[in-house]
Amino acid sequence: MSESMTKPKRPYSLTLVSYFEFFLVLTAINYFYKIGFRGPHILNTIYQILFGVFSLVCGVGFWMMKKWTVYVFAAFAIVSNIYGLLIGSWSFLSLVISVIIFYSGYSNLSKMS
Repeated sequence: MSESMTKPKRPYSLTLVSYFEFFLVLTAINYFYKIGFRGPHILNTIYQILFGVFSLVCGVGFWMMKKWTVYVFAAFAIVSNIYGLLIGSWSFLSLVISVIIFYSGYSNLSKMS
């Protein structure tokens, strides 16, 4: 096979980001295992469902090295940080983690399809 036909090797940073996103899916599942749908705030339950779904989508997208994943993650990171600010659970660490993941994806955007 010619070199132009081979798929680019996934950078380690994207592999780590994928694993981290899959870990977030597990934490969302754990959330439902603990309290289920009978939690005190239905809005928080809906947010946790969306968080798990977007984490799974972004984890698979980063693993498959798709460009759209960077943009989907950026949009959800913005929404997630705004939601955290509104309910009073925002932390600087959540912003730092979002920026690191976005930077990792954006810096490898040229290698993605």
